[in-house]
Amino acid sequence: MAYTDIKTVIKGKLEALKDDNEKTLLREVFLFDSNKSTGYPYATVVQSISEGEIIDNTRVERIYEIAVKVFQEISEGGKSNEEAMTLMTTIEDEIINMFDSDRQLTVNGVPSCERVEIVSANKDYGTNESPYIILNFQVRCIKIIDKTC
Repeated sequence: MAYTDIKTVIKGKLEALKDDNEKTLLREVFLFDSNKSTGYPYATVVQSISEGEIIDNTRVERIYEIAVKVFQEISEGGKSNEEAMTLMTTIEDEIINMFDSDRQLTVNGVPSCERVEIVSANKDYGTNESPYIILNFQVRCIKIIDKTC
């Protein structure tokens, strides 16, 4: 299980997030940085850093850090700042719950990693064609890899 696999698992779990009315929370989820979404809110899942440490002659601990960013536009014709911030807080709660409920990123009963941790979460503002709110998560996935040296 490498970056590509873990990113794909996180993408699938984000795409499955629903609100109280069973409506999908995110319009799109990309495995790369993008500002070409078909609508808001959308998310990106990209690798950040990785590191590793040899545990013994047969095991390596690999740490993958992944940046998850959610974008919500603020505009006259769309959501107000208050509406956008309320939605982003709901999405933040759902993403935290998603990781807290599945600390091994399990797919079909098979864990993708030993554990996943949210390193940080914060909100910020940005502008492109119009202003938007960015919800930033830094996620750490720890994987023990069996290798014979």
